Amino acid sequence: MRVKRVAVSLLLTVAMTLAFVGTALADDDREDDGHRVRAGFAVGMRFRDQGQAPWAAKFITEMQVRSVIRGYADNTFRPNQPVTRQEVVAMVVRALGMEGRAQQVNASVYGSVYLPYQDAASIQPWAQGYIKVALDMGLLDTSETTFQAQAAASRVWVVPILVKAMGLDADARAAANARLTFRDAAAIPAAARGYVAIAINVGLVAGYPDNTFQPNKPVTRAEMAKVLEIMQANVQPPQQQQSFTARGVITAVSGSSITLAGAGNATSVYQVAYNAFIFLNDRPATLGDLKPGYMAELFLNQDGQAVFVDAKTAKPVRTRHPREAEVRGTVYAVDASGLSITVMLPDGTEETFPVAEWAEIELGGDFYGTLGDLKPGDLVAMKLRQGTVVKIEVKGIKQKKQAELKGVISAVDPAAGTVTVLLASGEEVTLEVADGAVITIKGYGRATLADVIPGDRAELKVTDGLVVKISVEPAEKKKQKESRSWSEISQDDGNAWQGWPYGGDGHDKKRKGENREH
Repeated sequence: MRVKRVAVSLLLTVAMTLAFVGTALADDDREDDGHRVRAGFAVGMRFRDQGQAPWAAKFITEMQVRSVIRGYADNTFRPNQPVTRQEVVAMVVRALGMEGRAQQVNASVYGSVYLPYQDAASIQPWAQGYIKVALDMGLLDTSETTFQAQAAASRVWVVPILVKAMGLDADARAAANARLTFRDAAAIPAAARGYVAIAINVGLVAGYPDNTFQPNKPVTRAEMAKVLEIMQANVQPPQQQQSFTARGVITAVSGSSITLAGAGNATSVYQVAYNAFIFLNDRPATLGDLKPGYMAELFLNQDGQAVFVDAKTAKPVRTRHPREAEVRGTVYAVDASGLSITVMLPDGTEETFPVAEWAEIELGGDFYGTLGDLKPGDLVAMKLRQGTVVKIEVKGIKQKKQAELKGVISAVDPAAGTVTVLLASGEEVTLEVADGAVITIKGYGRATLADVIPGDRAELKVTDGLVVKISVEPAEKKKQKESRSWSEISQDDGNAWQGWPYGGDGHDKKRKGENREH
């Protein structure tokens, strides 16, 4: 199941992208260009006037491919033209996957749709079904007595619709008294303040460089395209749309195909249509620009081919969605196939969280990964929505706690892999010895835990409670009675051991295994 990712980035943008952080609401009352496919996706030509708003190329193309925005019959998009109120409603309803419902309203009662507005007669027939659906979904302000269908939609009129479409109406109402710091905040109607505050918080809209919001400024079609892209990224799409969308980490790009892996490491290969639109970090790109470790979202046609590829490199988390919780901790265990992660929280408790199949896992640098790339000890910041992890950002590796101890060996248990040491303070501690721990005995070289005997003096290096190194100095009274291991020396003659500084006297014993005196 695919739950859409969260909205990103609250920024003050350049004038070209102001009002809606580069968003463009684009749809009109005219027919589309005839390239639609049955799933609601359309493979169309780039609009010939798209260059008038180059910053919005990706968003305009995406909305066209999704059949959310439709161009004009002359193959223009008119990106800088203001959108009308009826166009805004139609685009939002389509973005929510409710196109069929709106068309059904028109088909069943075309020309007689009841709309509670004094100027309902001025609403064009093609838009009536969309407005009826929007009213039924609670997207429109029912206190308004007129709709003004042909009027340019202002920023402050569009924002509440988008926030409601994202399911954040209750949050906006709760934020009704939020303090807005714009110089023209007084021009924002009291009823819209909470919606503006939430929209800013999730990165849906931003202010202008002069610290104004300009609530009454008309929204352009290019701006609307970006807003719709952010809105769609925050809602659960209908099942029909899910089947025509694929998302994951790129693991391979070969010829005209792209391989994606989900959070659980399962991979799928998709063919990319020859005329597909490809974007990397919102800029036009080619298939050759995409690399393993990038995240990609594909929009597929009815044949399962990708007609739109939206790829990105990893970026830091910048915003916090009102419906999300953030958890930080240290990875304790990962179940990639079961899509879960166990984290040790700052209070020392362990908790296991389910992970969404499409979750974004940022490994650092420009790259994304899967659950299988996370390791115990990784420090992570996780975003959860309704208890499920939707984003994981690796912050680093836990600094291991290390200590050095000195004392006299009082007991050794090779079978259990433990050693007991009497410290100078008089405290006796029993420690677990790590597999592969480096053990050396002065005068003998490398050894095993079985070669360490009570009475030996030792220096121990302990990491996270495990002994990783033991340096042993045999007790003086035993030096003349002990000899090196057979595996570490070669015999010159029947009595002397090469490399043993004290020579052999016929009474030497090996320090290792069953030949070591205890």
